[in-house]
Amino acid sequence: MVATLPAPPQNEVPAMTHEPIETLTALCEILTRNGLTIAAARGALAASGDPLLQRALLVSAPDADEPNHVEVTLAPPLDPARLTAAFGEHTEAPKMHWDAPTEYLYYPESPANRAFTCAIIARIGEHGAIGAAVRRDPKL
Repeated sequence: MVATLPAPPQNEVPAMTHEPIETLTALCEILTRNGLTIAAARGALAASGDPLLQRALLVSAPDADEPNHVEVTLAPPLDPARLTAAFGEHTEAPKMHWDAPTEYLYYPESPANRAFTCAIIARIGEHGAIGAAVRRDPKL
């Protein structure tokens, strides 16, 4: 199931009030919350005040009332070096097809008292990271 937040009116272009690194950090904080439901995640994204989060695509886990991941578009593209500085070294995801986009995987630490961690999967274009999926993963 995919849940999206209502889009702002077509004429309204939201001002960039948050840095992309702050946005991704906030997304990890939201997604690692214990007991998080789709409704609570939707509410947290809407209440964030961050235009990128308010326009994010929220995807639920199969057969569960909890989020699986959130997708955001990064415009303008973000230098991957900034992602590495914020979230540590990345690994490159294997490509399933020769013309698939390059993806870098980052695994920032989450608080010890949380049962979930997040993975940031950055889609890399010609000029940097053009989008990211932030996935909610159970800690092992």
